[in-house]
Amino acid sequence: MFVALEGIDGSGKTTVSSRLRDKLESDGIRVFLTHEPTFSVDSISGKLVSQRDAESALKLFFMFTEDRYRHQAEISEKLDQGYLVLCDRYLYSSFAYQGPLLEGIFGAPERVVAWMSGVSEIIKVRPDLNIYLDISADTAIKRIWNRRSITGFEDLQYLDRVRSYYTGVLRNNLMTINGEDQLDRVVNEIYSIIRP
Repeated sequence: MFVALEGIDGSGKTTVSSRLRDKLESDGIRVFLTHEPTFSVDSISGKLVSQRDAESALKLFFMFTEDRYRHQAEISEKLDQGYLVLCDRYLYSSFAYQGPLLEGIFGAPERVVAWMSGVSEIIKVRPDLNIYLDISADTAIKRIWNRRSITGFEDLQYLDRVRSYYTGVLRNNLMTINGEDQLDRVVNEIYSIIRP
C-alpha cells in the first residue's frame, strides 16, 4: 500500500508520518517512510521558492516533477518488496503550491490542475490513499514560527491560497482529516484507515 500525506506547511505531516510509521511497525508491518522533494529545498530551489511569480512556479513544478519521476522508481521497488510506503508530500503538493501562481497563465484552478495533470502523466506510481491534514493558514503560521528552519513558503496569504486548492479543486481526490485536532487523535484516525 502507498499512502501520501498532504497538507500546507505546519499541518503536521512530518510528525504524523513518523508516528504512523512507529505505530504500524509495532504491529509488525514493514514501513518505508519517504518525503518529497527528495532534495533540500534550500540547497537547490531556495530563490525560486521565495519568488511568487508564474515563471518561478513553472520552474519549480518541472523541478519537482522531475524529482518525483525518479522517486517513483524507489517507491515502486519498496512496494514490490512488500513495504507499506508512507510519503510526506507527493503529487498534489505540487498542484496546490504551484497552482495558485500559474492561474495568471491558465486562469481558473480547474484549468491549472488539468494542465498539471497532463504533465504528470509520466508519474505512473500513484498513492492508494491521499490523506490531507487540513489546518487553517493562521494555525499553520503559528506552528511554523516555532520551527528552527523556514523554507520560504511561509506566508499567510499564500498558504491560504494553497489551502484553497486542497479544499477546492483537489478535494475529491483526498481523504480529509482535521489536522487541528490533538496529535494522538490525528495519528489514530489515520491508523484506523490504513491498518485494515
